[in-house]
Amino acid sequence: MESGGDAEILRDFTLEKYEGLCCALLGAGYTPVTVFWYITDPPRGRTVVLRHDVDRKPENALAMAELEHALGITSTYYFRHPATFTPAIIDRIHALGHEVGYHYEVLAKARGNYEEAIRLFAGELAEFHALWLSAVKVLGRNFSHNHCGISHQCE
Repeated sequence: MESGGDAEILRDFTLEKYEGLCCALLGAGYTPVTVFWYITDPPRGRTVVLRHDVDRKPENALAMAELEHALGITSTYYFRHPATFTPAIIDRIHALGHEVGYHYEVLAKARGNYEEAIRLFAGELAEFHALWLSAVKVLGRNFSHNHCGISHQCE
């Protein structure tokens, strides 16, 4: 294994590296958008769709969401049920202005049984609906992407 080279950099999934990536995108003139925003109102110009599959450690997703919020960025977070379905964290991420979605895998859970998968889907989706009116909701846009927030500075 290489040390100190590009391979090591690619494996650095720290919040500090992610902040650097976000600041680089903003500094290069990219507008970060959510999945729903991109699909329903395709933006013009330099755009990046930021989406995150929360497969494990929802607390790490919350830290990323807080960082993005401080930088004026909105993104989409997809949570698995029940693995990362943590209403308190999901509510906080949603309150920060991010889009939240349901990352479903019901057909695998139902081992290919379509009727069972539909039943599972309806039940799991209902739990997301209980948090808000829709499982994925766009919450407005932040057009102020030329700064990196009050508590964070892009170099």
